[in-house]
Amino acid sequence: MRTTMPDRLRTRDLPGGPDFAPRIDCTLIGHLVSFAMPSLKHASSRRLIAVICIPLLCLASIAHAAEVRLGVAPRIKLPEGSPTYSEELVNFWGNNIELLTGSYLRARTVKNHAPEFSKGVAESIRIEVTQVPRASILLVSATGADEAICGRYLEALVHEFLAFKGEDKKKHYDDAIQRVKAALDDAKDDAALAKSLTNYRDQLNLTARLDTLPVFELLPKP
Repeated sequence: MRTTMPDRLRTRDLPGGPDFAPRIDCTLIGHLVSFAMPSLKHASSRRLIAVICIPLLCLASIAHAAEVRLGVAPRIKLPEGSPTYSEELVNFWGNNIELLTGSYLRARTVKNHAPEFSKGVAESIRIEVTQVPRASILLVSATGADEAICGRYLEALVHEFLAFKGEDKKKHYDDAIQRVKAALDDAKDDAALAKSLTNYRDQLNLTARLDTLPVFELLPKP
């Protein structure tokens, strides 16, 4: 069953609905007015600019943005000395921002949520991720022409992100357990090593059963 989270989409302090902020792209209009500024002293030039700009303003592209916030989830305190899963800390934020904005998660979202999102729809939506200053929070925004699709795509993308983080953690625990089992098979003639590896395997199995929460969690809107 899919996770639903439209009630957690952040409201922006701008018009356009409770969860979306319209953005008008007037770049072309600005360039046109700047180019024509030297001629605006003539009435005919001003009329010409008005005739051109007014329709362009009406046709200016309107984009809609939806936002969610992801925070580092609380960790369960495990027994002292337990082997635990941890991500690389030096580039922790950069690695997760790259994952959220990269092609892997986009392709996974298209695959797992077809036919709602085609590759073309996914590529038409811009995903931006920033770390909130002085906080362990990522602000994820999706911008596109259709506000409904934009919000649903962001919901699906974040759902896939959290699912992948959980799967990745489980995979690393499973790999570690298999390596310990292989080492145990090679230590049959060494009783002391076998005992140490057995204790470590038991700790690893316990940790893998307890440490199942994703690294991130969805935060309620402020």
